[in-house]
Amino acid sequence: VGTYVIVELAEEGNEGAMYGLLTTITNIPGPFGSMITNVIDANLVVDSDSIQADTHEARNGVMYSYIIAYCFTLTGCLSVILLPPRKAAVAELKQHGGKYPRLAAFIFFVFFVILFTSLTGTFASMFDSTNCFALAGGSGCPPGTSQLYLLGIFIPSALVLIAGMFIKYKYS
Repeated sequence: VGTYVIVELAEEGNEGAMYGLLTTITNIPGPFGSMITNVIDANLVVDSDSIQADTHEARNGVMYSYIIAYCFTLTGCLSVILLPPRKAAVAELKQHGGKYPRLAAFIFFVFFVILFTSLTGTFASMFDSTNCFALAGGSGCPPGTSQLYLLGIFIPSALVLIAGMFIKYKYS
């Protein structure tokens, strides 16, 4: 059902690119949500031993993790309000909608940062030297462990930002 919107949004000849873009954006929340959950849960006392011991800290940690999860789910559900209500509204937006290049560039930049963060967290979880990081789902690494894995987020994000500025100045 979600891919039917591509028919309305895609211009003639751009269907493949639009489908690829929307599919990528649709698939980003899965790994990113898991990674954010790992980062948040690393700060809470939620592990098998604590839950088995049924400690007060474990109960609070589980409570906070559920509150956070439900708040994010509710926020996601409320974002449906931002969507146009009918097919005619989408056509109207395409024909007469304003152009906001700065907002579009910001949204693309945010999606690229989320994509690179998700990729970095996923790759970091695959290697013994980095799977201890909270970003990779670990509970923390010993002091002095290299933080170079973060370059997987910052370098591609900086390149996207530089490319966006280059395109802006080249075509404006």
